[in-house]
Amino acid sequence: MSQKKRIQISSSTWCKIHLFTAIIGIFILFLLPYFIHTKEINVCKIKDFKEGDYISVYGKIISEKNLTKDFTILTLQNSSCKIEITCNCKNFLNQTVKVTGHIEYYNNKTQINAERIETR
Repeated sequence: MSQKKRIQISSSTWCKIHLFTAIIGIFILFLLPYFIHTKEINVCKIKDFKEGDYISVYGKIISEKNLTKDFTILTLQNSSCKIEITCNCKNFLNQTVKVTGHIEYYNNKTQINAERIETR
């Protein structure tokens, strides 16, 4: 029977391997958002999606309620449909925007928890 030889790897080599792997992982995490696309939907069709889905909607902000200094409820209108947007934002009233975020339900109302709001 032949014996297999084991390759010895020094601790400094292991450190280099771990460092290289960590740098590649961080680089991939930075690139990931450029390859993840949201579903762009019409506000009227939001009932077809479930809570937690990541979506984008377009429309005009028709009302803005500042409940606390870091919590605002916006009302977005697209066509004849409206939806509430929750965010940590201010001053989007009467602007056309693209809102990206997760669908959530509060008091039997569908809302979008905005992660990003872009003016158009």
